[in-house]
Amino acid sequence: MLLTFEPGQNLRLRYVLLDDPAAFAAAGSAGFLPGDHADARAARAAVVAKNIRDLHVRGIAVRWPTYPLADGWHLLDSPNRLGNRPFYDGAAEAVRNGRKRCVFRVLWGRKLQGGRIDLDGLRSSDGSPLADLDAASEANVEER
Repeated sequence: MLLTFEPGQNLRLRYVLLDDPAAFAAAGSAGFLPGDHADARAARAAVVAKNIRDLHVRGIAVRWPTYPLADGWHLLDSPNRLGNRPFYDGAAEAVRNGRKRCVFRVLWGRKLQGGRIDLDGLRSSDGSPLADLDAASEANVEER
């Protein structure tokens, strides 16, 4: 992972559109998708972390989509659906106006050990809990 910032800047994640990553759960290794960890590929979260020790996250901002989407948004055009036809096909208008959307959390974690994850001031895409962690995770997650 390569992240570069100007001094004093924070990481800001801006999502114009969220599609359902479940279509990628069964995908083999291709392009940016690893061939294993189907659960992580299908996770609905801004930050997805699995099998990590001492993960520290702070200073991020997440901006979720607003609906309706602007006319001409390129992912709604058939050739640009990035292999996620089950989500888009026959549903372009429902996706555009927000009737069809996925709930995303800020954090999805499995087997996280140690570290500190600061979710202060953040929200999920629909107001549901910020984090989805398994019982094996022992990370310090702060939500205020």
